[in-house]
Amino acid sequence: MGSLVLIPLNKKIVVGAVIETKNLSGQKMALRRADFELKGVAKILTPLPVLDEKQLQLAQWIHRYYWCPLGAAIKMMLPEKIQNPRFKSQNYDLKNETRNKTEQKLILVPEINLIDKLVQQYKTGDAILLHSQLTDKQYFENWLKVKTGEAKTIIGTRIALFAPFVNLKEIIIEEEHSPHYKARQTPRFHTRETATTLSKLWNAQIIFKSRTPSIETTWLAENKKIILQSSATNANEPKIVVVDLRNELKEENFSIFSRELQEGLGSILEKKMQAILFINCRGASGALLCRECGYISKCKNCDAPLIYHLQPPRLTCHHCGHSENSPILCPNCHGAKIKFLSAGTQKAETEFKKLFPTATISRMDSDVAKEEKTAGEIIKNFNNGKTQVLVGTQILFSGALEKVPLAAMIIADTLFHLPDFRSNERTFRTINQLGELTEKKLIIQTYSPQNSAIRAAAEGSYEMFYQEEIKDRQLLSYPPFSQLIKLTYKHKNNKQAEQQAKILAERIKQQLLNLKLSPLVIILGPSPAFIPKIRNQYIWQIVLKSRVENLEERNKILQTVPPGWIIDVDPIMII
Repeated sequence: MGSLVLIPLNKKIVVGAVIETKNLSGQKMALRRADFELKGVAKILTPLPVLDEKQLQLAQWIHRYYWCPLGAAIKMMLPEKIQNPRFKSQNYDLKNETRNKTEQKLILVPEINLIDKLVQQYKTGDAILLHSQLTDKQYFENWLKVKTGEAKTIIGTRIALFAPFVNLKEIIIEEEHSPHYKARQTPRFHTRETATTLSKLWNAQIIFKSRTPSIETTWLAENKKIILQSSATNANEPKIVVVDLRNELKEENFSIFSRELQEGLGSILEKKMQAILFINCRGASGALLCRECGYISKCKNCDAPLIYHLQPPRLTCHHCGHSENSPILCPNCHGAKIKFLSAGTQKAETEFKKLFPTATISRMDSDVAKEEKTAGEIIKNFNNGKTQVLVGTQILFSGALEKVPLAAMIIADTLFHLPDFRSNERTFRTINQLGELTEKKLIIQTYSPQNSAIRAAAEGSYEMFYQEEIKDRQLLSYPPFSQLIKLTYKHKNNKQAEQQAKILAERIKQQLLNLKLSPLVIILGPSPAFIPKIRNQYIWQIVLKSRVENLEERNKILQTVPPGWIIDVDPIMII
């Protein structure tokens, strides 16, 4: 088992992995009567196993737990070079018996640009790196070093979970809360559960690290199911000021910069110091709204609002890239009372320049920092003092920014007003991430200062936030008190998408009755997705809240899902 072979599939020759062998000498008559033709392999690509027993066990677990094709799980464990039909295994030492049994440590990071920081932190200059930006040759060479036991410390992104370890003794997951630990393509695995399974296969210690861990991880730690360590905290906790933007309107301040923030920025700039501004939306403004008829500008390909950009001055869809000119009058009623909702990074940059025309400001979002090199240059210039103020989106937290005296969240409400059960958690975490970029003062601007995430963040208390959030999760049966499974169907015809969603919902209900599992599963939907149309495809979804603990029983429910559906077990978002 674990060897690679070339197999004929229709008119193609493809690479396959041997997961089981059977002696068919006593099955000749049965094979003659079978309604299929049994074909032999075209070629044995690797006479020696490329995948070891534990890798195959992990692939089988991913196949069952995430209800995905076994082949897709196995494919993740193979370097691209080995998947080439012209691969010559005799040029490499793949023998398991020659492997060095030195103890190995796996350190996982959510994003590639955090690897250098981890190498310095752990002082492991000889660490082997595994991530998607390596060339095929580099990845294979490092993969081989893990397989032979030469590599003692492996640092990588979630893909490093599938390396051919020889004696794995410790797994450390840095920044365990990051959404980047969840795969967005099949297999849609989550690092937390997958790494936990890997640690059990190797009997290895696993440690989760985060300053603001996910609610599920904290609950698991409280129940003694995992080890959770708090990451290093900010030695000089900043003063946190919450500004109620409703009061700004009462005082006739209609700027996106409150008086508190304007004064803070003025003082910082006067002292030749720096500041960081966060806003959760790129572009100049949100959707265009007609205050007479209620019309909102939407993409013709997607049922999503068009966002106004200044450079170039166009309405742009952030889902498919469609853009069009901004109308002067309402396209629906031809009224003149049109305005843009909310604000984005371009708007913040423009308003800042009006308030402080002599100051220098840079913008960091996916419009200007499309490549990692560009983002690195922006960060370098800011850290070197060439830029006084930096405004950006979540991308700010992906770089190695140095601390500044002042940081501000221009509008917090766009984070927690999303109809998703993790919205408050993301709000609390984002405020903490922004707080880690300042030593002295953090300003949070909001129309909802009573929000639980904002109150807890202002107190600097994760425990306060966790206790409130876990009560709500238990009351509403959200994770960790249930497992969520999101089922998504897309079709160019909305009626067809709706019909298929309703058919599947009925199938699931009937299966639950047959299995006597109805009391353990709540069906949400079917309903259109939060953004019901993207790239000319209508999207319908069903969300299952399951308390079925037996995996085989749960999978009997998923057996009702026909091809063409996307199955996402433990989704990051349900909208």
